[in-house]
Formats: sequence, structure tokens, C-alpha cells
Amino acid sequence: MTKEAQQIAAGMVNERAAQRQRTMEEVRRLIGEIDPAAALRMDKAGSGRIPNAKMPAEAITFLAEAVASLAAIVAQQPRPRKPGRPRKTAS
Repeated sequence: MTKEAQQIAAGMVNERAAQRQRTMEEVRRLIGEIDPAAALRMDKAGSGRIPNAKMPAEAITFLAEAVASLAAIVAQQPRPRKPGRPRKTAS
């Protein structure tokens, strides 16, 4: 692999890592707006910061906490009624 190809590959890896970092920060911010306690748990899971790809155990813990928090938020949301005709009433 030429030096130029190595630089291009390294740039692509760095771009993906930066995108992953921005996405994790956005998830943390959105969850923090809805449930501040969940944001604190996520911070604790990531040792007080958003974990990077070089720390897979922290990243997995952070993401697991994010998914659990999102599941709790979704469970609290009221369920919409099914569309369609209303039920017949006995007369």
C-alpha cells in the first residue's frame, strides 16, 4: 500500500470515529433533555465522558445504558389507538 493510500485510509477511519463520537454525544444530549437521571447514569458508564472507540468496554456499557434509557422513555409514552372503524356497541 502506498503512503498516499495509507493516508486516505487513515483519514476515512478518523472520519468514521469522529462521526461515531458526534452520534454518541447527540444521543447523550437527547436522553439528557428527557431524563437527566439517565444522562448521569450514562456519564457514569463512560467514566464521566463519552467513550471513544479505543475503549470498547466503556462504549458498550454507555450504549447499553442509552438503550435501556430509551426503552424506559418509550414505555412511558402513551400508545396511539389503532386506526380503523370504531367498535360496534351492543344496542
